[in-house]
Amino acid sequence: MRPQDILMPVPAGLCCKEGSFHIDPVRPVERAVITHGHSDHARPGHGTVLATRETLDMMRLRYGDNFARSTQAVPYQRIREHVKSLQPDIVMIDHGGLSVPYLGDAIYFEEPLGVTSPAGNTYASLQGQTISNGWFWHPTTPTTDPMSRDAILSHLTDLEPKYTSFILNCPPNRNGKLDTNIVNRLAEVGAAWSPNTSRPPSWLRSWASGVSAGTCSSASAPTAWTPPRGSRCGIT
Repeated sequence: MRPQDILMPVPAGLCCKEGSFHIDPVRPVERAVITHGHSDHARPGHGTVLATRETLDMMRLRYGDNFARSTQAVPYQRIREHVKSLQPDIVMIDHGGLSVPYLGDAIYFEEPLGVTSPAGNTYASLQGQTISNGWFWHPTTPTTDPMSRDAILSHLTDLEPKYTSFILNCPPNRNGKLDTNIVNRLAEVGAAWSPNTSRPPSWLRSWASGVSAGTCSSASAPTAWTPPRGSRCGIT
């Protein structure tokens, strides 16, 4: 089966013909799967909407109780189990920066919220930041100097011994491409950065019962991963 036989772009949005549904449709359709609550993805007027409870609640607050003819909520854990069944070795994270335990495989630190990887961290982690002023593209993005080369290198130098990947958000423009100023900055970083190949590899660890978000954060804001009270969650 070819990829286009599974998902294909149509005027209403991304269509899954085999499943008879659309993903984040831009026009009213009979069956819609909504990935998240941003207004450019979660639109009203569909027949049946499948989404997480949080997304459905957001749509209800934004559009009113009758934003769809019917809805079906799917728990995060069910989504996780389904994805893991399709690709067992995938690493899943809760990129939403929530403190609710959705059993991510790696800790996500939301730097713009003041949450960063702590000194001495050896857990598999990621730290997110944006190269421009905001997560999304803006008409001023092409003419605004992005994060400096030295600042990016400083992040890499700080995070590498902490086993934390640096997730640098680079917003594409309206043509779906990165602006020249961002491409040039990334090229500068690539030419200057040399990873420490002598660093020992990380090893799998389990979170002990009772570990809180504050334990793995350098600020009071929560991380994106907190184990359920009284449980032991392994990083896989």
